[in-house]
Order: sequence, then structure tokens, then C-alpha cells
Amino acid sequence: MKLLIIGNSHVAAIINAVKELDLSNNTNIDFISRSMGKGGVIGINIADGMINRLELDKKEFKSFCTDSKAQKGSLTLEEYDSVVVVGTEPSLFDYREFSERMLQDLSEDLCNSSTNQFTVLISKIRKNYSKRICLLEKPISTRNSRKMSQNCYNESLNYFNSKYLAQFNVEIVAQPTESFIKNVAVTAPEFQAQPDDHTHMNAGFGMLQILKLKEKLE
Repeated sequence: MKLLIIGNSHVAAIINAVKELDLSNNTNIDFISRSMGKGGVIGINIADGMINRLELDKKEFKSFCTDSKAQKGSLTLEEYDSVVVVGTEPSLFDYREFSERMLQDLSEDLCNSSTNQFTVLISKIRKNYSKRICLLEKPISTRNSRKMSQNCYNESLNYFNSKYLAQFNVEIVAQPTESFIKNVAVTAPEFQAQPDDHTHMNAGFGMLQILKLKEKLE
């Protein structure tokens, strides 16, 4: 499996998890992360199906690779089995209650528009890459005012993915059930990277995300 994981500071949980993994042969996971303090993901240059590796500093690019012939200059998107985008806003609405027109507009906006940093990034990737794009949303914080049951959250995402995002070969990967508090779609405090940080998670959370991705892609 060869993955390219791109995002903001929320990528850190997955990087910390991968550091603890014993990667199997032919496993390659490359990370590009750019925090809002450095201009965010909108500054990642994607053109002609490639990302110029040399435009990224050491903190922005990390590679966990068992292939000694790994690229050093440019990253060719089509060589990855999937591109994973991390840090989009969580889906806390029941999409089954939305009209078809609203959902069609939402899906097209997510995949083709220039309304915010992540839609710009996803649109760039889609124009330069033919395989599946997976989206890992920001963890659902205990401070979010909107609360959903786990079942409602999962069923809503399944509906939106299958009926609308599938046409773009894009999928929002649901937050792992094991990370939630009981039956509510809210992240359990034990996964927080710091006690007073309700949005950034630790390696345990990142590990659950990696396992969820493997389940989807293998």
C-alpha cells in the first residue's frame, strides 16, 4: 500500500502512530503537513500530476518507506494507491435530511470549488489524480454544540458518500467508532494530545485512523 497523506496540524497524530508501526515490505506512507501559521494547505503546489518535493521543508515532508528507490525530487500522484486529505471540517449534519439539490451543491463545492483552503486542495488533487481521494475530518470535539448519535453520524456519511461523493471518487472516512464516547459522536478525552486541547489528538487516535484507512483501501 502506498499512501500520500496531506493536511494541516491534524496530520501529527497519524505521523506519531506510524512511527510506532512495523511497516511491512512495499509499504510507503508519505506525509505533507502545513500548519495555518505557514499559510496552510493552499500553498502546496500541485501541477502536471506532481508535487515538487523540493518546495517543502524538512518539517513539512516526512516519508516512512520500505522502498529504497523512493522519489527524492518530485512526488508523482498516480503512483499512490490513495491520496488522503486530513483536517477538513467534521460532518455534524444529518445529510439524509438535506434536499438533493443541496447535497449535489455540497458535493460539487467540496470537490471542485475555491471557497476555502481544503476545497482548493481537493480540487487540485482531483484534476491531477484519477484514483480515490479519502478525507479524514478534524476530530469531533467535546466542545462542538451539535451532538449526533454514532449511528446517525455513520448512516449520514454513508448516504452522502454513496449517493453524491462517489461520482467524484471521493470518500469521507468516518471517525473511528472506538474513538467516540459511548454512543455519541464525540471524541473521548483520552485521545486528546493535551488535556486542554480539544481538537488535536494523540498517536492512539492516529492508529485508529490508520486501521480505518487500511480497512477501506485493502
